Amino acid sequence: MVDPATPAGRWRLSIAARLAIGFGTVALVLLAGDWYASRSAKFAIDTLNDTAAERIPFALAAGRITDQLLTYDRAVFDQLRASDTATHDATAQAEQRLDAAARDYIAQRPAGAAADDRLLGDLELHVGIGDELTAAARAREVALTRYGSALDALARRVSATWDANARLVNTGSARRSFAELELAVGPLRAAFNGYLISGGADQAARMHRAQRAFSRTLDAHREELVASPGRAWVDLVDEDIATLTTLLRAITRHDREIDAIGADFAASSSAVAARLNERVTRPASAAVVSSAGAAAAATSEAREAYRKLTFVVIGLTLLVSLIATLSVTAPVRRLTRATRSLARGAWRTRAPRGGPRELDELAGAFNTMATQLAEASAAVEQHQVELEDRVRARTRKLSFLAHHDVLTGLPNRRYAFTHLRRLVRRATTESGRVGALALDVDNFKAINDHLGHALGDELLRAIAARLRAAIGERHFAARLGGDEFVVLAGEDAEPAQLEELAGRIVAAFRRPLAVGDRELLVSVSVGVAALPEHAGDAAALSRAADAALFRSKSLGRNRVSMFTPELLAGSAARFRMEQALRRAIAERKLVLEYQPQVSLTDGVTASFEALVRWRREDGTLVSAADFIPIAEQSGLIIAIGDWVLDTAIVAASEWRAAGMENPHIAINVSMPQLFDRSFVERAGATLARYGLPPSTLELELTESAFQTGAATIDALQRARELGLPIALDDFGTGYSSLTSLSQLPLRRVKLDRSLIADLDTNPRSAAIARAIISVCHSLGFDVTVEGIERVEQLRLLMHSGPIAAQGHLLSRPLAGGDAPAFAQGSAARLQALLSRIGLDTTGAVAVVPFRPRS
Repeated sequence: MVDPATPAGRWRLSIAARLAIGFGTVALVLLAGDWYASRSAKFAIDTLNDTAAERIPFALAAGRITDQLLTYDRAVFDQLRASDTATHDATAQAEQRLDAAARDYIAQRPAGAAADDRLLGDLELHVGIGDELTAAARAREVALTRYGSALDALARRVSATWDANARLVNTGSARRSFAELELAVGPLRAAFNGYLISGGADQAARMHRAQRAFSRTLDAHREELVASPGRAWVDLVDEDIATLTTLLRAITRHDREIDAIGADFAASSSAVAARLNERVTRPASAAVVSSAGAAAAATSEAREAYRKLTFVVIGLTLLVSLIATLSVTAPVRRLTRATRSLARGAWRTRAPRGGPRELDELAGAFNTMATQLAEASAAVEQHQVELEDRVRARTRKLSFLAHHDVLTGLPNRRYAFTHLRRLVRRATTESGRVGALALDVDNFKAINDHLGHALGDELLRAIAARLRAAIGERHFAARLGGDEFVVLAGEDAEPAQLEELAGRIVAAFRRPLAVGDRELLVSVSVGVAALPEHAGDAAALSRAADAALFRSKSLGRNRVSMFTPELLAGSAARFRMEQALRRAIAERKLVLEYQPQVSLTDGVTASFEALVRWRREDGTLVSAADFIPIAEQSGLIIAIGDWVLDTAIVAASEWRAAGMENPHIAINVSMPQLFDRSFVERAGATLARYGLPPSTLELELTESAFQTGAATIDALQRARELGLPIALDDFGTGYSSLTSLSQLPLRRVKLDRSLIADLDTNPRSAAIARAIISVCHSLGFDVTVEGIERVEQLRLLMHSGPIAAQGHLLSRPLAGGDAPAFAQGSAARLQALLSRIGLDTTGAVAVVPFRPRS
C-alpha cells in the first residue's frame, strides 16, 4: 500500500487527470475532422450567400411585376364599374407601382442573365390600352350625368305644371293628361336607375323603350296639352325628349367602345402575363433552384464528413471510457467487499489501499470509519437496553390514547362499543342484563360557538367530570364524540333502575358548572334502553338508546325518555325525511309563499311573511311545521335559512319593479342563524346588492331565541345598527316575559294564534289579548295578530287600536307573483269583508289607491 504522503502517493494520477488525457485525445481527433468537414460546409455557405444576395431578390422582383400587373388590371376594372376620383387615383397609383416593379426587376437582374428589352414596351402598350379604356369610361359617366340631369328636368317640368293646373277650374281632361305623363316618367326613371345599377345593352334597350313610351303618351295627349298649359310648354317637353335621345345614343356608343377596348385590354393582359411567366418568372425560379441544388450537394458532402468523424469519435470515446472505468472499478470493488464485510458486523475489516488518488484516500477514510464504528458498537448496545424500556412505556401510553378520549380522559367510541359487545356477550351467556344511556348536551353547538372552542373544550371536561361523579364507579361512561356521551350498566340494569340512574344524571347537571372564571348552566337529554327488553344485540341496543334520546330532545330537552318500539319506527321515518329533505335542498324543490299582514286601520298591506314550503315529487306542498324540526336537528336549517333570505330579497326586488312602492317582507330566523356571526352582515349586503333599503326585511325571532344570552343580543344590536327591523314572533307561548319587551330592540310584536283561538268565546282571552296589545302600543311597538280565521275574531279586534291582521280569513299564503296585485286591492277587500260581516265601515277603512313607482 502507498501512503499519500510519500512521493509515490503524491505522483499517483487522479481520476480527473486520467480522464483529461483520454478526452484530450478525443478533442484532437475532433479538431482534425472539423477542419476536413469545414471545407465542404464553407462551399455550401458561399453558395447559399450567393442565392440570398442575387438569385432570391431577382426572383422576388420578377414576382412583384406579376402582382402589380394584376393590381393594375383590378384598378382599371374597378374604374369601369365606378368612375370617380377615388378609382381614378387608385388606377394612377397602380400604374406607377407597375412601372416601379419593372424597373426594379431590371436593376436586380444578375450579371449574365438574358435581357428582355420588350418587357417595358409590352407593359407601356398595356397601360396605354388601359388609359383608353378608363377615358371611355369617364366619357360614358359624363353622358350618364347629363342624362340624369335632363331626366330630372323633364320630371320636374311635368310635375310642376301638373300642380299648377290642378288649382285651375275646368281642366279635367288636362289633369288626366298630366297624370298619364307623370306615370310615363316613372318607367323612364326606373330604366335609367336599372342601367346605373347593372349597365349593359339590355338596360339601354329598356331606356329606349321607356323613352318611346313617353313620346307616345305625349303624342296621345298633345291636343289637350296644347290647349293647357300651351304649345310652348309642349315644345319644351319635345326638346327634353330630343336631348334624352341624343344622350342615350352617346351612352350606347360609349358602351360599344368600352366593350371593344375592354376585349383588347383583356387580351393584352393575358399576353403580358404569359410573357412574364416565360421570360421573367420561370428563369428567376430556375436560377434559385439551381443555386439551391449546388448548396444541397455541398451540404450533403459536409454531412458525410461529419458522419465519419462521429464514428471515429465514438470509437475513441469508448476506448478511453473503458480504460478509465477499469482503473476506477477495481479499487471500488475492493471497497465494496470491505463495506459488506463491515455491514455483517466484522468490525476488524480494513480496505486495501491503491488505485487513483481519490479512491486511495477514500480507502483510508473507510478504515478510519471502521475503527470508529467498532468503538460506537459497544456504546449502542448499552443504549439499546434503555431504549427498549422507553418503547414499552410509550406503547402503554399509545394503547391508552387509542381507547380513550384525549380531551376528557373518558373511554372513546371504539372502547365503548368494544365494552358494550363484551357486556352483551356475557349477558347472553349468563342470562343477565345490559343497560345503555345515550346522553347529549342540549344546545352545545350554540354554546360552543358563543364561548369559543377553547372554553368549549373546558366545558366538555367539566361535563365529563360531573358525569363520572353522577354515575359512580359501578358504571361505565364514554365520550362518543362532540357533545355525545354514553353510560353502560352491567349491574342494576333493570329498566326502573336505569331510569332512576338517568334521572340522577339529569339532576346533577341542574347545578352550574365551573368553567374558567365563570359558571355555566347546561342541561342534558338522556335516552334509556335495556337488553333484553328493548334489543337483542349490541347494535340494536345502541339504536334503541339513540331513538330514546331523540325523543327526549323532541320533547323539549333536559329530560329522560325510555325506549318504546314506536320510537324506532319514528326514527326510521325521520331519517327518510331527512334524506329526502337533503335532496330537496340540492334539487331546489323548496318554494316560498307569502301571507299578507293587513292593517285593520286603513286596509294597507303592511308586510308579507315568507313561509317556506317543500314541494314533494307528487306536487303536494309540505308545511314548514312538518320538516323544520328535522332541519334544525340535522343542521340543514342553516342552508334553508340562507335560501329563504336570498329568495325573499329577490322577491321584494321584483315587487318593487312591478310597481309596489315600499315592499316589506318578514322572514323567520332560527337560533343557528343568529349564532352565525356573518348572518346579519350578509343580509345587509344582499339588500344593498338589489338596491333595497334595510327596512325592507324584517327578522322574526321566537321568544326562545331571546333566551340564549349575550350572543343573541349582540346579533340583534348589529341588526339594529344596519337598520333591519326585528319582530318578536309567537308572543304568548314559551317564556313570554314582559321584561324582555322593554329590553329588546324590537319594532313589532306578533301575537301567537293561541292567544286569540277562543277570543270570541272566552271573555278572559279577549281581555288578555286587549291588555297585551295595549302594553305593546304603550311601548311603541307595532302589533300583528296571527291566526285570524273567523269573522268573530276580526269583529273583536277591529276596536283594539292600530294593529295588522294575518290569517286565512284575510288571505291564504300567496305565490310571489300574486303579491303586488293583492297589495294594490287589499284596502278594497278589507272594506268589502267588513261590509259583509255587518260592521260600519264609514271612516274605518280608507281605500288607499295603488301608486306605482315612477
